[in-house]
Amino acid sequence: MGIFSRKPRKTTQPDASGALEEVAPFSKLVAADNGGVLSFMLLSPETGEAIPFPAIEIVMRRSEELQSVVDTLRSVGAEEADIPLAEPVISGVVTLLGLDEGGHFSDLSANSLSRMRLTPELARTGALARLRQSVTHLQIDGGGGRFRVSYPDNPDLTASFMLIADGWLSGDSVAGDPVFAAGNRVSLHVCGSEDTEALAGLREIAATFYRDSVADPGAHGRPLTPSLLTVRDGVVVEFDGPNQG
Repeated sequence: MGIFSRKPRKTTQPDASGALEEVAPFSKLVAADNGGVLSFMLLSPETGEAIPFPAIEIVMRRSEELQSVVDTLRSVGAEEADIPLAEPVISGVVTLLGLDEGGHFSDLSANSLSRMRLTPELARTGALARLRQSVTHLQIDGGGGRFRVSYPDNPDLTASFMLIADGWLSGDSVAGDPVFAAGNRVSLHVCGSEDTEALAGLREIAATFYRDSVADPGAHGRPLTPSLLTVRDGVVVEFDGPNQG
């Protein structure tokens, strides 16, 4: 079994006598209006419990960075269920579920989610809901079908907004399908697939930002990909349009 999604384990917790008993994971995510602020709650119909959804985000990362983490964990005897859960985006790029600890993200595994009484599916659903809620805080600069996107609240999530582009980029904003440059995960540039002049510049942006981030991720953010990306049927894929320039 690889580094991708695995089935969760049931959680155990002490009962009144101190013995361990199995506790079913939460099974529902609901949105609640908390004084005009939308929040997300986890519900357990079996127990009637309701708790806030934790600060889990969808974080993009290069596959080789993840593999380095996986190799280190395996070298110290980590179980498969302790390996971070990941889903492929394109060749060389994956998404992870990360718990926002304030200054960094803690990669989540099947075991860590189980301790939170979450399945990977529900955790990802909640993380996507949080991301969609955050689009109102995006900073979008530019015009004429060419835009630069940033997320000042948490720059490391900027590239993740490609995953929900339909939530902030209208179909008539760009000429053709949206094409993205995400050389690192703290920046995002977009133009349309029919804007051949802009595509040439977008390729240079992706390559330059990627190169700079590989050389100094501390100054430029973690690198992602020098390739251009687009969205087809709601899925991020590599853009295979003509190489202009």
